[in-house]
Amino acid sequence: MAKRRRPPPRRQPLSSQQPASTKPRTLTFALGRSAAAMPGLNRYLDSCRRQYEQGDPEALLKALDAWLECCKGPPTWIADGFYEGWTKWRRHEVRSLGAAFGVRPLTEKRRKKLHAEEALRSYIVARMEQLQRQKVSVDISFDRVGAEIGKSGGFVCRVYYEQASKGWRKIFQKVRFR
Repeated sequence: MAKRRRPPPRRQPLSSQQPASTKPRTLTFALGRSAAAMPGLNRYLDSCRRQYEQGDPEALLKALDAWLECCKGPPTWIADGFYEGWTKWRRHEVRSLGAAFGVRPLTEKRRKKLHAEEALRSYIVARMEQLQRQKVSVDISFDRVGAEIGKSGGFVCRVYYEQASKGWRKIFQKVRFR
């Protein structure tokens, strides 16, 4: 029986493609906030994006970390503050991500309260805007919305006027209700 012959490789090895007069390529990279760092950063960010899209949530933080290290975008104090906290977390100098940024953990009671407020915030602001357009007085509106969601008018008033609701108020002032 005759031996099978393998076809020749389609590509020749790199050493046979280079003319003798050229030097081999060297790998160079740049770090820091400079234009020279951008090509490498873009490749790294593309890699992180693919990992993130494939379900790796930590890749998002890694991408942000690299971007803040190399780019000028947010003010320096934001980039430096994030980078300092993230570095503590990445080097395992702290027990939690919250500790890396100096964020105190919430008690379970406080967490539940804040969660309830956030879950109802958009509804409260939208409904209040709707009632104000119908010329219903503010006090009656607070009580009415409170009754609809099973909370007090005081709860509705507090959530409505909190700083966190400011963005929602701006949005719903521009929305048309039916």
